[in-house]
Amino acid sequence: MSRSDFEVLMQCARRHAARSPRMFRLRVTLRALCGMGSLFALAVGAVLALAWSLSPVFAGAAANSAGSLVFHLLAMLSAGVVLVACAWVLYGPAQPPQGIVLSRSAAPRLFALLDRMGRRFGTPPIHEVRVSGELNAAITQRPDPVLRVRLRNTLVLGLPLALAVTPRQLVAVLAHEFGHLRRQRIALGGWGCHARARWHQVLGNMESVPAWLQLVFAPLANRASPTYCAESLVLSHLDEFEADAAAAKVVGATRLGQALSEIALKHRFLFEDYWRNVYAQADYAKRSNFLPYRHMALAFRADIGHAGLPGESDETPEDAAFDTHPSLRARMRALGLDVAAPVESCGSDNAARRFLGETLVWLTGLLDRQWRDAERQD
Repeated sequence: MSRSDFEVLMQCARRHAARSPRMFRLRVTLRALCGMGSLFALAVGAVLALAWSLSPVFAGAAANSAGSLVFHLLAMLSAGVVLVACAWVLYGPAQPPQGIVLSRSAAPRLFALLDRMGRRFGTPPIHEVRVSGELNAAITQRPDPVLRVRLRNTLVLGLPLALAVTPRQLVAVLAHEFGHLRRQRIALGGWGCHARARWHQVLGNMESVPAWLQLVFAPLANRASPTYCAESLVLSHLDEFEADAAAAKVVGATRLGQALSEIALKHRFLFEDYWRNVYAQADYAKRSNFLPYRHMALAFRADIGHAGLPGESDETPEDAAFDTHPSLRARMRALGLDVAAPVESCGSDNAARRFLGETLVWLTGLLDRQWRDAERQD
C-alpha cells in the first residue's frame, strides 16, 4: 500500500474518531476480534481437512486407489502445516520487553514509588522493572510465562529519561503510564485493550512465518492490516489524551505539562546534538573511549536552551501522520496549558540519582558496555 492510500485511511479513521471516540474504540476492537475469528475459522477448516484426509485409514486403505491415497496424504500434510501455523500465529509467545532487569532490592525507592502509585490509581502491581537506553517510559502487559491466564506488568524505564527529568517530573511521567494501566481496567475497556494487543501480536507473527507460508495468511493480512494499523494510530492518540487527563487529576496539569516540555526539550537535544556528536567521535576514533550514558547527565546539565521546544514549523504532517503520540502542542492544548510553559530544570538532583541510587553507576556502566559492543560490531 502506498503512503497516499494509507493517509486516506488515516483521514477516514480521524473522522470516525471525532464523531464518537467510544464507538471508534469499539469499531477497532471488533475489527481485531474479526481478524482473530477468521484465523480460528481457518484453523477449524484445517482440522476438518485433516480429518477428511485421514478417512482412508478408518475406511480401509485397500478400498482406495494409489492415486487417491497420495492425494489424501498431500491433503493431510497441507492441513497439518496450516493448522500448526495458525496455532503458532494465534498463540505464539510474546517477545519480552528489552532492557536490564532491575530487582526490588537494587532500587527500593523506585519500587516504593510504584507501589504507592499503584494504590493511588487502583491498578495491579508492577511485577518487573527493566531499564533501557531510550528516552522513554512504558508499562507493558504480557501473559505470565507460568500462568498464561494472568497478565504480567512490566515497567520499561529509559535511563536517559530518568537522567533528564526531576523526581517530580518522573512522578508525572509515571502517573501518565499508570493512567494507561487504569484505563485498561475500566469496564469492558480492559477486554478490548487485550484483544487489540493480541491482534497486534498476531499480525507481527504473520510477518515472521516463512515466506512460503505467508501465502496462507496474505489475503487476511493484506485486507485487515492496513486499515487496522491506520485506526490503531488514531486510537493511540486518543489513549494518550486520556492518560494525560488521568495523570493531571493526580499530579496536576501544570506539573505534567512541565514534564512533557522538559522531555521534548531533552529529546531534541539528544538526537540533534548529543548522539550526533557521540557517533561522529566514534567514527573518527579507531577505538572510542567515550562513555555516552555516564556523561549524559553532565550533558543535560549544560546549557541546552538554544535547542528550543518544537514549534509549529517543526510539526510537519508527514512526521505526525505515522507517530503513535500526539504532538506536544496538541497535548498541552488538551491540558489547557501553553506549549512555552516554564521548564523546571533538574540540575544535579535528577530522578535517576534520587530513585536508582548506587545502582545508577552499575546501570550506566552496563549500558555503556552494550553500546560499545554494538559500535565495535558496526
